[in-house]
Amino acid sequence: MKKLHLFPGTLCTEKLWQRLAPYLQPDFTLQHCPIPNHLSFSEMSQHFFNTLIQNDVLDSRSPSTQEKRHLIGFSLGGYAAAHFATRYPQWVASLTVVSNSPTVLPEQEVRQRMTALEYVKQHGYRGSSKQRLGQLLAPENRHDTNLALLQEMDKAIGEVGFLSQYEHTTERDDLAEPLLQMSFPIQFVFANQDPLVDHQWMAQFEARAHAQAPNIAFHRTPGSGHMLPLEQAQSLSNIIKQFI
Repeated sequence: MKKLHLFPGTLCTEKLWQRLAPYLQPDFTLQHCPIPNHLSFSEMSQHFFNTLIQNDVLDSRSPSTQEKRHLIGFSLGGYAAAHFATRYPQWVASLTVVSNSPTVLPEQEVRQRMTALEYVKQHGYRGSSKQRLGQLLAPENRHDTNLALLQEMDKAIGEVGFLSQYEHTTERDDLAEPLLQMSFPIQFVFANQDPLVDHQWMAQFEARAHAQAPNIAFHRTPGSGHMLPLEQAQSLSNIIKQFI
């Protein structure tokens, strides 16, 4: 049975996958790969190598097909999974990036993050408001059940996780060039109106991929929802099953 390694997004826990999991099991076994605190992406990739690869395999120089990993990353986890995959491609069977464009963050978002970071350092972290969390969801999905789940994950990550993720995961590189050099199957899944995806970057990257990398696929889902594992669990599961 194939194993899927799941990388969550900012301020997300394993509960991010609770609606997706029933559609994937028992066809796949699922392993949650939480974002570690206080690590840069380079350090994070080394961490994932240590925990996902080195601990399981005696000879790290000659991975077999069975030992390669199927990576599924959502949002921040999509960038982390892509970063890991470009550093250790010999260990990757496939990469699925959900609701993320793996490139530098827009200047406006970086400024907002730095402002929020300084505020929390001075005043402490009280969690994200329902209004802010609602912006991650399509309008039709901004109901109490979804908002309560987002708040629950936010609370579980807490101030330490917030500070760590905002301090260490805001600075990002453009991964387009290294991803185009990869030979394993890669797919991007995102809503066609998701405001947190850089659609201009994605369109340019897709054009290059069509010309240079037939192993890279793109799936645009309808709507503006960012939280696809929660909002479109069944359709996302179908895309994953058809891909892996």
